[in-house]
Amino acid sequence: MSQLSFFCNFLAAGQNYIKQQFNICGSMTAPSDLQNLKNWITGAWSNIAMVEYPYPANFIQNLPAWPIKVSSIKDCEK
Repeated sequence: MSQLSFFCNFLAAGQNYIKQQFNICGSMTAPSDLQNLKNWITGAWSNIAMVEYPYPANFIQNLPAWPIKVSSIKDCEK
């Protein structure tokens, strides 16, 4: 079991931490909840990596140039 799985599944403080960090409204008590969150994160970063261009693109949706850089900067500003 990964440390993240242990943290989220067995410790109430860990569940609350994960919920706060990702703005999750529902519970994170089932093992599948954590797996679904990991899958969502992986999918999001995989998709954005496929459109990591030095110029704006709009074939999937409107994206800025270097979208990973832009999203990382926005995360740091929180």
